[in-house]
Amino acid sequence: MKNFSIFLLACLISGCTTAPLMQESYFVEVTAGTEISAVKNIYGEPFSIRSLSNGQQEYSYIKRIDLGRSSVDQQEFIFRVNEGKIVGKECKQSGTSGFQFSQ
Repeated sequence: MKNFSIFLLACLISGCTTAPLMQESYFVEVTAGTEISAVKNIYGEPFSIRSLSNGQQEYSYIKRIDLGRSSVDQQEFIFRVNEGKIVGKECKQSGTSGFQFSQ
């Protein structure tokens, strides 16, 4: 949590105007109980927010990397949120990389 606070402070001091790309390393470190507002403070608004039938929401962040000649590697980082706190997460991969994670 200390590293998270230092990173957030560094972004605020440097005057970041655009949110950084979601990274696997940060995604893996986010634990159940983390407030979604902490994720939004660093990575901005998600690509989409979808309401689920059980009252939860899915916050989706997408990272696309152009690999050239119409080849794209895409990761979708999904946080399941209930009452403002993360209760689960999942990463979907399309393209050539093999990273996949679900919790």
